[in-house]
Amino acid sequence: LNDADAAVVDHSAGDEVDIARLADWDYAAAMLTEYHPGIGTLTTLEQVKRSWKLLTPERFAREYLGVWGTAGGDGGLFSADVWANLYLPGDLPTPPKRFALGIAASDDAAAIVAAWRDENGEARLLLIDRREGRAWLPGAARDIARRYRVPVVCDPRASQVMADVKQRLEQLRPAPRLAVQDYEDVGAAHERMVLEVDKGTVRHWGQQS
Repeated sequence: LNDADAAVVDHSAGDEVDIARLADWDYAAAMLTEYHPGIGTLTTLEQVKRSWKLLTPERFAREYLGVWGTAGGDGGLFSADVWANLYLPGDLPTPPKRFALGIAASDDAAAIVAAWRDENGEARLLLIDRREGRAWLPGAARDIARRYRVPVVCDPRASQVMADVKQRLEQLRPAPRLAVQDYEDVGAAHERMVLEVDKGTVRHWGQQS
């Protein structure tokens, strides 16, 4: 925050919640009543129950109780050893005709990644570009998107940096097509990524990121 008079209040059930027990609505409702600040004001238990029926306990914990487990912590979503075992030897390929073009950035560096599935349905991740800084990213992503005629997938809610990158992409002329990801898109992608890694159905070429 840049405003000295502003603050962030984090509402979370923390370690008090038993994620496995969230599969039981009575327990989930009790946790919501105790820890969700919007129950009774912005929403009701009955409204939330509709979402509860559709979500896994882990995702429900993230979306409604602010409990993220170890995701995003020092250990990451999975270990470096597990990721290393998914290395695919050989020359770097050219992306196929149809693939997803994703971007990510921080103040220090930025990257462009291509993702697709092969003929067997396995996911492939290819680092297309990675450089220090982020000023280069909008133009480079636009050029690649135009060359392959694909949209640029971005998550502007990930950080203020990514919100700024999205804005700069929109200001380019001609601007690339954007596939903006919302909270549910990102949550589903995280779950799918972890599942694919666990199954060994996502592979990469060991590029430095």
